[in-house]
Amino acid sequence: METVEKPPEPRNFCSFCRRNYLDSEARVAGGPGGSICEPCLKLCEEVLVGQKGAPVVQHRTFCAFCGRRYSEVNGRMAEGPGVSICEDCTVELRHQWGSVKASA
Repeated sequence: METVEKPPEPRNFCSFCRRNYLDSEARVAGGPGGSICEPCLKLCEEVLVGQKGAPVVQHRTFCAFCGRRYSEVNGRMAEGPGVSICEDCTVELRHQWGSVKASA
């Protein structure tokens, strides 16, 4: 008897804040190693703007969206609980999503 693999479940949560967006209109983008919601993307952009100095070489983390390692993006990476996103991926997502919606 052959084992049939189920298709992967869609990501309906943010890997950074762990909120579930299944019943929400919030935008969530997924990569092969994680997902991110728009509020967390904004926070990561702010972290990246505030980064100064040379990258810390001992980090072995990788971007959950493009798979590049910390050293490959010159340390331009924002980290969450067990997940990271590089500056290039934040720029690409912002380009896809446009500017942040104003809060009501």
